Amino acid sequence: MLDIEKEMQEYFKNENEKKANEKLVNKSQDKGDPIQIGVPSDDTAKINFKSQSLKIPFAYVGLVNEGSPAEEAGLKKNDGIINFDDKIFYGYYQNPLQKVAEIVKGKINQSIPVEVIRSVIDLEGFDKIEYVKLNLIPHEWFGQGVLGCKLNLEKN
Repeated sequence: MLDIEKEMQEYFKNENEKKANEKLVNKSQDKGDPIQIGVPSDDTAKINFKSQSLKIPFAYVGLVNEGSPAEEAGLKKNDGIINFDDKIFYGYYQNPLQKVAEIVKGKINQSIPVEVIRSVIDLEGFDKIEYVKLNLIPHEWFGQGVLGCKLNLEKN
C-alpha cells in the first residue's frame, strides 16, 4: 500500500506540472482542427491535451504503401502515432505494436480512430508540429496485410 501511495503522489505531482504547461496548446484543438505549434527550442515545453496527458508517440510510420488503407486514412511516413483506438498510448503497453495487431485483427472493415503527430514546414519555412486525428479502416486491398503500412518503435 505504501508503494501505491508513493506512486500516486508522484503521478499527481507530474499531472500538476503538466497542467501548468497546458497553456502552450492552441485553442483550435477544441474545434477539431489540426493544432499547429512552433517547435520549442528547449525541452521545457510540454504539450498537453484534453486527456491531460503528454502526447508522446509510441510508434512511427516507416512506410505507407500506395493505395493502401493507411494511405486512404491519411497516414504519412514519419507520422508519430500517439493514440490508437483510444486504447494505446505511450507507456501503456510493453509491446504496443503487438496490441495494435490485436486491435486491427478484431476491427476489419471498422473505423479505428488514430491520432498522429507530424512535422510540417509552414509557409515561412519554419518547422511546425501538427496533431491530426484520422480514421483508419483496415480492409483487404491488392497489397499485403490489411493496413498497408509499416510501424516501427523508433523514428527512421
